[in-house]
Amino acid sequence: MLESFNLELKGPMYLYKNLLLKIFLAFYSLLWRIALPVLRCFPRLSNGWQQRTLHEVHAGPFDLWLQAASGGESLLSLMVLRQLQRDMGPVRGCRILLSAGTSQGVGILLQGKKEIEAVSDIEVQVVYFPLDAPFIMRSALKIYRPKVIAIIETELWPGLLYCARQASVPVLIVNGRMSAGSYRSYRHLRPFFRDYGPKKIFAIAGDDQRRFADVFGIDRVQAMHNMKFDRLDTLLEPAAKKFAFLEKKKFVVLGSIRRQEEEEIVLALKRFLDERPDVVVGIFPKHIERVASLASLLRQNGIEFTQRSDLDVADLHPEVSVVLWDLFGELASAYAYAHVAFVGGSLAPLGGQNFLEPLAHGVRPIIGPHWQDFAWVGRGVIEHGLVREVADSSELVAVLCEELERECCRERFREQIEEFFADKKGGTGQVCAEIGRLIFS
Repeated sequence: MLESFNLELKGPMYLYKNLLLKIFLAFYSLLWRIALPVLRCFPRLSNGWQQRTLHEVHAGPFDLWLQAASGGESLLSLMVLRQLQRDMGPVRGCRILLSAGTSQGVGILLQGKKEIEAVSDIEVQVVYFPLDAPFIMRSALKIYRPKVIAIIETELWPGLLYCARQASVPVLIVNGRMSAGSYRSYRHLRPFFRDYGPKKIFAIAGDDQRRFADVFGIDRVQAMHNMKFDRLDTLLEPAAKKFAFLEKKKFVVLGSIRRQEEEEIVLALKRFLDERPDVVVGIFPKHIERVASLASLLRQNGIEFTQRSDLDVADLHPEVSVVLWDLFGELASAYAYAHVAFVGGSLAPLGGQNFLEPLAHGVRPIIGPHWQDFAWVGRGVIEHGLVREVADSSELVAVLCEELERECCRERFREQIEEFFADKKGGTGQVCAEIGRLIFS
């Protein structure tokens, strides 16, 4: 009777919204139940399936749950954790849960776990992110019992947000980014996000901030600098890998090559090697499963190559100028040895890949015309000569040759980079202050 009286006090609008929410969650849960048997057949989801469905777990409680979508976001998760480790003495002894949605992301987190636990008494556990079915997320929160959940960039999972609100667990979005396409979709769910959205959103200043404010409400959104600018400092540390086979020749990196541009890149590589047969070229596919396809393309075009894994037991043959990288996690270190670097995902309309990494190692990156996903960096990097932009693969070949001939002092170039990005840093410290406040409040 008391429950009925309370519902009457809340009024018909509350009852209507509550009914719509129940219908939405029931439909959303039904879709997941139907999809689960099919999803298990997808290679990217079958990896870590036991953890995604909570058949394999690490028991809570955890002070912080950091969620990253894939590799790039996982690197930012580790930056947050290291910043907390440096800046907040009380964080020592905390239990941290790191999760990612891909095997690449989990691999990065596992490596970071080893490094962090070696120098502190923080306990770190790494898992695949659970599937967002409400009945799975509800169990995940009961098992992991996090004090705070921080989501890197944009992972707006309805099941997680609803169950976290029901469990009174604060959720933060940090380094929040929202593309125009995502905004068009999310704004249709504005009523849900207004009621069950994150407690606070640290969004990249500018368009991302405005889009988040429109979907979630301006009072929840705070502007920040992109944490990837802070990553420039960590990248200036010495490379962890030593590539002895690169010591005798100049080294060119073709990094983060995407499937849609593979053929164009291989044809450009063939023309480039005709001009500069005296260099070593490393090809790094964005996704390691593309190695076999790239190997086939290289053979079809008569380009001799060796795979990176073979060089652990043998030196690079003098007549081989191309190394196809089939080992994960070495791209950042390779940039440290590069004389010239092209960053893929940008010759085809794919949005681009992170070109700050070679830049931080004192290498002037070359990118194609399609880098809208990194527009937040600004065209100033091109106008100031820190990055070269090419229109197509023909211009890429010419600029690769030109950059090889350029005399450039890396230390002076790094000073120019530091000067240019100095006022864009500090985002990591900003979000860590809020995370620490919530953990220890």
